[in-house]
Amino acid sequence: MHSIDFTKIVDRFERFVGDEVPTEASISLVGHSLGGLVARWYAQERDRERRVDRIVTLATPHAGTGLARFTPEVLRDALDPLGPTITQLRERRSTLSAVPHVNIVAGKDLLVRPRSSALALDDAATHELEGVGHNEILYFPKTARLVVDALR
Repeated sequence: MHSIDFTKIVDRFERFVGDEVPTEASISLVGHSLGGLVARWYAQERDRERRVDRIVTLATPHAGTGLARFTPEVLRDALDPLGPTITQLRERRSTLSAVPHVNIVAGKDLLVRPRSSALALDDAATHELEGVGHNEILYFPKTARLVVDALR
């Protein structure tokens, strides 16, 4: 298996949307961890038709993670709190002001560090799930309820 960098992940996602989703359809994006950053980048930097109607992120390092130095080298820049990906997402965040965003934070997340990184979106509706870990959030019943409510 080979490594793939953040830009290529976004490129693949953009191609998928272009190939599989009718151009007149609006879409809701749900992303976990790095997938939340991909959803934000796609909506903010690539959504040329403005088809994204809402975003839901789960355990996403919105301001990067101090553990970026331990990630595969090709993803380090995307997760580095001072790297180009996080910087651009932060600086151009206002371009998504009309897109509702629900941010679900894992209260016991050991990968998104510091915890404030997961809480870094002032304009998002944020829900903190205490006692839930980074991957555990995917299987927690309250997470499912919050996602379904956000997509209604």
